[in-house]
Amino acid sequence: MATGLTNNEETRRACLEVLATRPGAALNVAGIKRRIVAAQTLDFRVSEEEIAAALAFLSSQGLVSSRHDPFGSTVYWEATGDGILHYERGN
Repeated sequence: MATGLTNNEETRRACLEVLATRPGAALNVAGIKRRIVAAQTLDFRVSEEEIAAALAFLSSQGLVSSRHDPFGSTVYWEATGDGILHYERGN
């Protein structure tokens, strides 16, 4: 069970890193996953559902925000100012 919790925490950190290092950029879940996989940030496989859950948690903490594409249903995520500071301070 501890591994699952640790994986959740690492997934949250990886998502925040992707968004906080690209201020002003909004990415969908698939784009965030591609960047995590390309950077080899995690040493385990992560699904888009797990990334979406991590983003929902980060949003509840005020670290990321979401917006919908006005012409479709795609959700785009971006780091908030608090999220960028949280990442830069290593919290």
